[in-house]
Amino acid sequence: MAISCDVAASIGEKPDDVLCVSTKMTGAYCARVALMELLALGAKPQALIHTVGNEFNPTGKLSLEGIREELSRAGYNHIEINGSSEENMDTSMTAIGVTLLGSIRKDSFKVRCQAVEKGDSLYVVGSPLVGRAVIERPRDIVPYEAVSAMVHSSCVRDVLPVGSRGISGEMDTLLMGTSLRCHYLPEWEHSAMLTQSGGPATSVLVVVHQGQDDTFKAEMQSIYPMVRKLGTLSVEE
Repeated sequence: MAISCDVAASIGEKPDDVLCVSTKMTGAYCARVALMELLALGAKPQALIHTVGNEFNPTGKLSLEGIREELSRAGYNHIEINGSSEENMDTSMTAIGVTLLGSIRKDSFKVRCQAVEKGDSLYVVGSPLVGRAVIERPRDIVPYEAVSAMVHSSCVRDVLPVGSRGISGEMDTLLMGTSLRCHYLPEWEHSAMLTQSGGPATSVLVVVHQGQDDTFKAEMQSIYPMVRKLGTLSVEE
């Protein structure tokens, strides 16, 4: 069993929300994060829990519509959905949570921190976006089809969605328990993008087998060409 979750707060149509967007969009992107985390593992979503810190009508209802649309976009519109909402208290800020349950075969599960080796290449696919940029730059958001292709590619070791901790934070998770570090290419060494929040998983880190860079880029060319090399894994000194 694999479990993922995400929460969105103060993003929606309520009077005290910081970022004003449609409630449907809030639900959709909340579901996207949970979906991306499961799909990056190679897991198959089975059920979704939708929790709303607001009334069901209209906030819960609208966010559920967005969730259903996102599930359909990813090809999982058939899965079961359950949830709960807050009907006893008046609220002035949107609060939505999604928990996704999935399954994965043990023999296909990639154990992190043991799936990377010295000489492997690190790529970012898509762009880490947050807030208004998510709305304004939809083409920079990595699609589900690209994630699926990477997970099933023989030249890819691991795929890791970039969340609110940014590329650097996810890199720490990726290399946890190893003696490896990323030797960044010169153009990335002082890039602000490394620490920028990745918002609703708009990009992913990808570990590519040593010597397979050209094959990986060729595979992605017709699916989603926004593929940028960050650097190479080396032994930490």
